[in-house]
Amino acid sequence: MTLDRLDALEGLAAGEYRDVLDFARGQALERLGQWSEAAAAFDRAAAAGTELAEPATVRAAAARRLAELADRSRLDVSTIESYLNGLEATERRLL
Repeated sequence: MTLDRLDALEGLAAGEYRDVLDFARGQALERLGQWSEAAAAFDRAAAAGTELAEPATVRAAAARRLAELADRSRLDVSTIESYLNGLEATERRLL
């Protein structure tokens, strides 16, 4: 699903299926690499307390972890060597 389609569906659903739409939005944002936004969408889906709550909680935690790992602002870019060292450290945290 695209984010535009989700926006249109939210307007049509008038508050119904909020958990399903938030979960789908989280999935779409994951595919775009927008990890922080995906985590927020999964958190909203989990807060609804439906049967999607457990998988949404798991996906939110994973998205937060990936957001942390993908945050390039934490890398030291003062020299190419420090930047490459930071990338290597990030790679080790992924494993």
